[in-house]
Amino acid sequence: MADTGISTGVSMGVTVDDAALRGLFWRLQDAGVRLGPAMAEIAGHLETETRHRFATGTGPDGVAWTPSRRAKRQGGQTLVDQGHLRDSVTSRSDDRSAEVGTDRAYAAIHQFGGTINRPARTVTVYRRLRGRMDRFADWRFVKRSKANYSETHQVPAYTIRMPARPFVGFGAGDMDAIRAILTDHLRAAGGGGTP
Repeated sequence: MADTGISTGVSMGVTVDDAALRGLFWRLQDAGVRLGPAMAEIAGHLETETRHRFATGTGPDGVAWTPSRRAKRQGGQTLVDQGHLRDSVTSRSDDRSAEVGTDRAYAAIHQFGGTINRPARTVTVYRRLRGRMDRFADWRFVKRSKANYSETHQVPAYTIRMPARPFVGFGAGDMDAIRAILTDHLRAAGGGGTP
């Protein structure tokens, strides 16, 4: 066959400019490593939800706490006598983690429940008498330095059983919020902004 100079084959070329796609992958990878802003938001959410549980008297799973005797007697809230435990709840975060908790030594017995064994002991009660000895209204409990009368009492050993009243933890709503925060973080890194 003679060469006529006409090519019988077909050739096509495609050049892909993947700079935008590579940029997207780099931004997503960077966002996955630099989770600090998202973790700070998660920590803030967890702290807010933990504090809210004291107002509702429910655990992370939505189950109501067993009411305390003090709360029943005084018409108050369980775990919120003076608010020290609730007010001690704090959160912290870094690029890889978020946490919420408290530094109160008695927090664990409330969170997990348990038994407290109190040994027998001697207690001295200080009072100040103002008036007649036979009228209880004339007696006041005072500090030792202000007392003009004291009595010593023997307190027998006893056991206190504390039910678990979990206040720290993750509920279904918390997990949904965490997913949404991380999704928004990655969406913003990808250039999609927030929904």
